[in-house]
This record gives sequence, C-alpha cells and structure tokens, in this order.
Amino acid sequence: MITASFDVTYFLKDSIIYLELLTAFVASFYYYKYKETRLIYILWLLWFTVVIEFTSYFLGPNKLNLIQTSYWIYNYIYHPVNFIILLFVYSLFLNKSVYNNLTRVFTVGFLLVYFLNMFFQDYKTELITLPFIVGGIFIILSISFYFIELLNSNKVLYVSKNLLFWVSVGLLIYFAGKIPMRLARNYWYEIASYDALSITGSLLSIIMNICFIIGFIWSERRYLY
Repeated sequence: MITASFDVTYFLKDSIIYLELLTAFVASFYYYKYKETRLIYILWLLWFTVVIEFTSYFLGPNKLNLIQTSYWIYNYIYHPVNFIILLFVYSLFLNKSVYNNLTRVFTVGFLLVYFLNMFFQDYKTELITLPFIVGGIFIILSISFYFIELLNSNKVLYVSKNLLFWVSVGLLIYFAGKIPMRLARNYWYEIASYDALSITGSLLSIIMNICFIIGFIWSERRYLY
C-alpha cells in the first residue's frame, strides 16, 4: 500500500514538470494570437516557472522530497515573482479604477507580508505559508473582480474564446484548493496525510495547466483585448 502511494506521488510530481514544459511550448506556438496584447506576461511567467521547476528538479537529490531540498528557490525567487506578475497582469486588464487600485494595494500588501514574515519563518528551511495564503487570496479576489467586469460586458458572449478567462479559471481552481492544503501542511500536519496532500496538490497543478492549454488553443485573437 505504501509502495503504491509512493509510486503515484512520484509519478505525478515527475509528470507536472513536463506538463508545465508542454504548456509553455503550447503558449509559445500560439504566441501570434496574443503577441500584441498584455497577455505576453503570462508567456514569460510560464517559461520562468519551467526554468525554476527544472532547476529545482536537478538540484534535488531526492525527487520525491524535491521541494524540501529547494525551499530557497521557491521562497526567494519563484513565489514573489509569480504573485507580483499575476497581480500586475490583472491590474492591466481591470477597467474600473477601484478594482485596478485594489490590485495594486494587493501587490504592496503581499510584499509587506512577504518581507515581514522573514522575521518569523526561515525561508531557507521552511516552505512559506502566510505570504502564499495572502498572495493566493489576493489572486482569487483579483480574478473575482475580473469575472464581475466580464459578466457586466459584452465580452461574456464569447468568454470561451478569451484566453484570460481560461487562465483565470485555472488559477482560481489552483489557489482555491492550494490555500487550505498549505494550511493543513504547515499547521495541521499531524492530521494531514503527506501523500494525500501531495497527490491533491499535483492534481490541482495538472488541472490548472490543462486550463491554460485549452485557453491557448481555443482562444481567438480578436477576443483577447
């Protein structure tokens, strides 16, 4: 039973890295669709993620415990860049000044939490918790603002052809599931199964990347603005 669980966890962790690489290649192949839009930042972020993941993959002596041996890569590089770019992208697409300004406040708020949390958590030996949760909540709120504007515009008529819609769905599913998982991992570890958390987290990443791929393939150039 333990071996089977180990194999599933190991397989999913390995697969995600290559799925992320596939997502980046698909995004690059369909670059012509959005090269003149602000969605280009998503392409940069996807390739940045691939570089980080493969760097961590080859630095980790034990693939199953990869993140545990590469905390500093994610804590000092990946997470701050990832959250800042995502919040920046939504600030560019939100039309209402109140929503736009809030996403900028979110960016400042995330950075404050990120730096203040350094006094309470060792970023070299522990996976960050509070900054990730705060950043995830800010992303969910920004996506909610985007959906509200989308529902109140004629863009909702061709929402399935809108790349940012699919990116938003993927991110929403990921962070909505990942936030409680991060809480369970760090604060209720004694009652949380590592294998269950790892498998669930991997599945969330897979679903998110599939949403991204659908978006790049299914979206149409004229509906991206």
